[in-house]
Amino acid sequence: MVKKVWHLIFPLLLLTGMAWGQDHRYDISATVGPLLNKESSGNGTTLTPTNSGVAVALGRMRLTDRLSIAAVFGRTKESQIYFVSPDTYRLQGPVSEFGGELVYSFIRRKKLECFALGGMSALVFVPKVTVIDGASASLPAGNQTKPAPVYGIGADYQLHGRFALRLLYRGIFYKAPDFNVANLFTGAYGHMAEPTVGIVFKFR
Repeated sequence: MVKKVWHLIFPLLLLTGMAWGQDHRYDISATVGPLLNKESSGNGTTLTPTNSGVAVALGRMRLTDRLSIAAVFGRTKESQIYFVSPDTYRLQGPVSEFGGELVYSFIRRKKLECFALGGMSALVFVPKVTVIDGASASLPAGNQTKPAPVYGIGADYQLHGRFALRLLYRGIFYKAPDFNVANLFTGAYGHMAEPTVGIVFKFR
């Protein structure tokens, strides 16, 4: 599964490397905001991930006036709460995102740029703490990586010099993790909504 994600991301990274040798402008950004999760269920199990905060770093290289490519890293910490009657399992830990995206700028003016994006990421779920029915417990839970299609829309507003304000919304689809624990398997898909705001620094 990880190899499939890498095969999708690698061409974007290769294009990024080629673009570094060209005279194109590129930028980096850091945005933060809430992470809003969707409940999913299946196989007699209901998964309710907690909402949390997320930080997203994005490095973008412009290939043409309208088209760019970007490398993305995201990080959050949340709990995956599973209800498997009559028990409730809570697995808490960090979730990291590594990905690549194509960005299309459909509006480009002197101070305003609006863009849409789409790409593929890998979400890495790491269970650090396990609680069953309110008490600390131990499970044979392992790290899990899930491929995740990404879509989004955003806008940059020029502030001063090379700095801009970025408003960004990203949506991420992924298959719900089970951490290789059989009774936590849902077979369902989750969705992360990431409305964030932050600062962009533009290189020349």
